[in-house]
Order: sequence, then C-alpha cells, then structure tokens
Amino acid sequence: MKNKLFLTESEKSRISGLHRMAIATESKNMLNEADLFQVQQMLIDKGIMSPTLRNGKTSADGRLGPITLDALYSALTQGNAGTNGVAGTNGVAGTNGVAGTSATVIPGQPKSAQQIRQDYRQQKQNERQGARVVRKNKKELEKELNDLQTNYRKLQNKMTPQDKQSYELRIGQIQTDLGNF
Repeated sequence: MKNKLFLTESEKSRISGLHRMAIATESKNMLNEADLFQVQQMLIDKGIMSPTLRNGKTSADGRLGPITLDALYSALTQGNAGTNGVAGTNGVAGTNGVAGTSATVIPGQPKSAQQIRQDYRQQKQNERQGARVVRKNKKELEKELNDLQTNYRKLQNKMTPQDKQSYELRIGQIQTDLGNF
C-alpha cells in the first residue's frame, strides 16, 4: 500500500481506548466485533483499507481477517507514530510505551502480513534446502572417505611414498571436514 496514514491524537487515543476497553472487559486479549467494526471503518475512512471486497460486501465487517490485519499492519508501520506514539503516556505506546519519541522509523515500504508470511515460508524453505545440501555433502564425503581408506588398505604396500602421503593427506582432510559437520 502506498497510502500514508495520518492519525490525529484523538483518533490514536480512540483506537488505544478501544483496545484497553476490550482487554478490561474480555478475558481474551481481543477487540469485540463492534469495536473492530469502528477500527475498520476508520481505516476505510483514511484510505488504508479498501471499502469493498471482491464479492461486493463491505470490508468493515467486525471480523479480524487478513484484509484487516494487512491494513492495521500498514497503518501502524508507516512511521507516523507522532510524538506520543499510538497512545498517551499510559497507553499501548507513547512516552512510556513501545513507540513514541524514540520510535525507529523503518525506511522503505512496509510489508503486508501476507508478505511477511511469504518471507517466513521462503526462509524456512531455504533452511530446509540448506540442510538437505549439508546432508548430501556429508554423505558424499563419507563415501569418498570410505573409498579412499579401502583403496589405501589394498594398495598400501604397492604405493610410492608420495602416493601414500597424498592419500593420507586427503583422508585427514576429509576426516577434518566431517568433524566440522
């Protein structure tokens, strides 16, 4: 999303108040549907969230789905926290909170929740691929070591000193490499 969110202090306090009320009135750390509807409507009014979905229904439905999460993430990460952050001194953020005057603004376009999930999946896939490559390389080294040791034992008495030294160096190098896995 290329839109920037500019919330007034009263809007920031209102959002924070809705969140605090939800925490106080519910056992779970969730907003109730009426409050979430108001937050969604505010995001639509600010142009952060699309007013309609593909099926023609309004996106302000009081449900915390992927569209709402993307819009909230975009709104909160666009670096417009202001001097008091999302809330005042006792709120979620502010002078005593997470964001505020010392908030770090991340340069560049913020990522949506979907992009973050895709990046996470890609990172995990890369880690699995890396682990497969390491296992494959280790197997190949173990096979090469086994072949070298077998050949060395068979041909030990027929080798020149240079050939023996070459075999011994390579065997030692492979054993060291395997020890590093």
